[in-house]
Amino acid sequence: MTTSPFVRAPDHFTLSLDHHVEGLVTAPFESNWGTTDELLCKFEGILIGKSTDDEPLVISLAPTLDKRRTYAWPSGPAFLAATLALLAASHGWSLHCERDSDQAVPHQVTDMRSLESLMAQVVDVCCSGVGVVPTFVANAFSGTNS
Repeated sequence: MTTSPFVRAPDHFTLSLDHHVEGLVTAPFESNWGTTDELLCKFEGILIGKSTDDEPLVISLAPTLDKRRTYAWPSGPAFLAATLALLAASHGWSLHCERDSDQAVPHQVTDMRSLESLMAQVVDVCCSGVGVVPTFVANAFSGTNS
């Protein structure tokens, strides 16, 4: 789809990866006017976000991107599934979501089940425009592949 499904976004919603993950592709956005300097990140063909740094790779996640752009926007559920699959495929990551930057200390998430629930809540609020985006941070959990 060329229209963003996201009607709201957290002030800060980024994913940092400390290594390359198979299936993650970073490539310039091809607009109607040619190649841009925006480096879009897709995991298994689904838009995850836009790269802001290379080492480590920092990705501004899709709900925070410019909604006027004609990206190949994923549906909310497709974005959620691809993002969670990317986390599962990676062993070194940090995810940061803040409703209002610098207004509250982010809650530290310590398990994947809680993270999946919070991510589903973020995507639901971003797509529906209803509710409150949770503020949290999470890092790769020990004892799992993610």
